[in-house]
Amino acid sequence: MSTQTHLRIRDYDAGTAMAPHHHEEALLSIVVRGDFQERIGGSERNYARGHVAFCPAGVTHDQSFGVRGARQVTFRPRDEWVDYLADCKAPLNQAPYVGSATFSYLGLVDEVLHP
Repeated sequence: MSTQTHLRIRDYDAGTAMAPHHHEEALLSIVVRGDFQERIGGSERNYARGHVAFCPAGVTHDQSFGVRGARQVTFRPRDEWVDYLADCKAPLNQAPYVGSATFSYLGLVDEVLHP
């Protein structure tokens, strides 16, 4: 069982793309700056500041970053968090995502601290 969450902050340059890939472990991500398009699980999604997304382990996806690039906070959720979401009937195998005013605010703070 996972007892530690590993946090990464990643910046992506404007107009770049990430080739199709997958992760060995499930990931949660929060977009705190910029925007990008992702192709995952047979669908296309647009993310901007404040979006939170779950990426299941082993699911192939790719991203194309917008004119401002993007900054994303990514972390491996604890196993018990994933178990809780599954118990709540969250469709984790469908790579759910949602926009959040609270997480959008984090992006505003990030822009003030790191212009």
